[in-house]
Amino acid sequence: MRWLAIGGVATYGIYVLIEGILFLEQLRDDHWAWRWLFYMPMVVVPTSVLLMVSYFIFARQYRPLCTLIAVVAAVVAFGCISSVPEWIGVVEWLVDPGVGGVRWFVGGGISIAALVGAWLAAWWVYRRGRVFLLRFVPTT
Repeated sequence: MRWLAIGGVATYGIYVLIEGILFLEQLRDDHWAWRWLFYMPMVVVPTSVLLMVSYFIFARQYRPLCTLIAVVAAVVAFGCISSVPEWIGVVEWLVDPGVGGVRWFVGGGISIAALVGAWLAAWWVYRRGRVFLLRFVPTT
């Protein structure tokens, strides 16, 4: 089962890398620097995470694997919570013509509260997720 997980995750990581590079090659409208310096990290980061998971399983380093999973969960939590103002319509509310100072103050406050809340939630998810996952890792 361990080797199946190693092979499956590594294969999917290489698939993501190849598909990402092929997609970047099809973007002929963008400048080459924009394509390779801005878009390429968006391909390399998920690929490296998948290959790191495969390596950690291969080397039986389950503590760093738990940390990596907790970091990914924290990034997802940050992304979800920081986009709450867009979900509830604060952005559209502020873009309307004739927006006064009170609207900017309230909208800015909501956006700053979402950003601070996202940082705190990501920190909490990382700490609690790592502790939770490490409970299942053998100490030897």
